[in-house]
Amino acid sequence: MRYKPLSVFYVFCVLYCSQAHTMTEWLIPQNVEQLNTTDDDFAPGFFAKKSLLFYTSGIGSRRTTKYCGLSQLDKQSVSPQSLPMRQKPVFLRFTSQNRVFFSASFLGERRSQMSIYSAHQDSIFHTTSSLTPLITDASYNSHPTSDATGNLIIFSSDRAGGFGGTDLWMITKLADNTWSEPENIGENINTSGNEITPFLVSSDTLYFSSNGMGGKGGYEIMISLREQGVWQPPIPLTDINSENNDSDFIILPDKRAFFSSDRVGGKGGMDLYMTKRQ
Repeated sequence: MRYKPLSVFYVFCVLYCSQAHTMTEWLIPQNVEQLNTTDDDFAPGFFAKKSLLFYTSGIGSRRTTKYCGLSQLDKQSVSPQSLPMRQKPVFLRFTSQNRVFFSASFLGERRSQMSIYSAHQDSIFHTTSSLTPLITDASYNSHPTSDATGNLIIFSSDRAGGFGGTDLWMITKLADNTWSEPENIGENINTSGNEITPFLVSSDTLYFSSNGMGGKGGYEIMISLREQGVWQPPIPLTDINSENNDSDFIILPDKRAFFSSDRVGGKGGMDLYMTKRQ
């Protein structure tokens, strides 16, 4: 970790977040047994307009993005439905402007050519959808997240110019409705390792996972605040992180949070877990 002089404001935020995001805030994570399988189950996403929970299940070419009503998780048995889109979108992020951002890799593309697209929210429930390409260069581009307006997108990429393997980058919508060039969000966040699965709670509060911070185990869930346009050194969610890999963290309006983990005691590889802010 690189250390830099911190402002009085940020010291206060660090102290607040250190208390708010450790053992006293989050309930013990529970395995979402109704959805998890012996394969990988990961990439939770929430469609507030219809109160639907999305996730991806399976391994390799058998991966399918599914969804179910959030209220169904209170029942013993859940019957999730599969999205019919032939593009097999993953890491869906919905905005208040009726758009959804997601990652997809078309047939014939290498994994390193994973790209980011947007579509109208309702179109994802159809076999063929009209997609708007956002980031489609030869790099690995995935895990998009946006603020509520959809005018700021942060994503992970292994493009040239980063600090390590996979870094977090951002683009912003310009006045003419085009997008800015990708900008690395900085060395306070990005390490010589990999930073993945960002999630914006607001334009100034960011969750993500990293395996380059030297914590408990593999990927750890972190939180960072943005002060005067600069993302500050992140803080780990020590009450949630395990000695294995923890990622894909999202927070719902009702204070529930979902994430993926391959921690001991799961059903398969990556499992979905749920916790709640007290």
